[in-house]
Amino acid sequence: QLAGLGKQVTSLMQALEDERDETCRSLPVRNPGALQRWYDATDAAATKVQALASGIGGSFPADIKAKVAAVHSAITGLGQRREAAQTSTSALFVIADYTTPINAIMALNGQIAQGTDDPALTNEVQALHSLSLEKDQVAQQRAILFNAFTKRAFANAELEALYTVVAGQAAAATAFDATVTPAEQSSFARVVAGPLVKQAVNIEQYVISTGSLDIGNGALNISAHDAPDQWYSAMSGTIDRMQTVELGVAGNLVARAQVLQRGAERSALLIGILAAAILILVLLATFALA
Repeated sequence: QLAGLGKQVTSLMQALEDERDETCRSLPVRNPGALQRWYDATDAAATKVQALASGIGGSFPADIKAKVAAVHSAITGLGQRREAAQTSTSALFVIADYTTPINAIMALNGQIAQGTDDPALTNEVQALHSLSLEKDQVAQQRAILFNAFTKRAFANAELEALYTVVAGQAAAATAFDATVTPAEQSSFARVVAGPLVKQAVNIEQYVISTGSLDIGNGALNISAHDAPDQWYSAMSGTIDRMQTVELGVAGNLVARAQVLQRGAERSALLIGILAAAILILVLLATFALA
């Protein structure tokens, strides 16, 4: 149940990141209706999460139920969060505002392997957590530069925040490589590639190395007018590809959990049969003695 819920909340986290980063384009938001399709996508994912979360009942440990409750609370508070984000003038405020539901989701996913000593399942959980964290760091980069390119200037502390999340991405990537299977590592290298990924890397490397948003010069040759959309499109291509790998890891986690479940069911059945056989032998022996 937890593995299935974990796969679904991974999709919810992606929807929240898209909603957050679209909001950061131009603050304060003057046309909230333009964000409605992103809100609808998040709400649809949230509905599926709540349906699965309703199955986490009294038989689960208290800390897991608390984390499920935190995700539920974050979902029910989305309306207020959106209103606060729309009226904000700071992309960093919006990013911080959405940190609560996103962190709640990652905390819940970190508990999927609780109660089992299976190394494969534990590694899958750690790999999923690291990849989810890495992807969110990448999405924060998308939000920060989307806002900066749109306004054609870095707001207070935005450049420093960009450096921080780039470093956070590198740390999460190292953690992912340390726990992921060779097949999943190969999948990441194969899937998270292509022209859009390369363009996003080139744009960001230029901005970080120069501290400038003027990407109209040199090999990039992107005008100030086109910069916001080209950056957002390129970085979204990267994030969407990362989500493909993320869902694959989550799917592997579900598959491993199902294998463990079937093994436990077979063991329970065998123990039941053996217990019944022993009981029958005892009864036969008792009748024979009588």
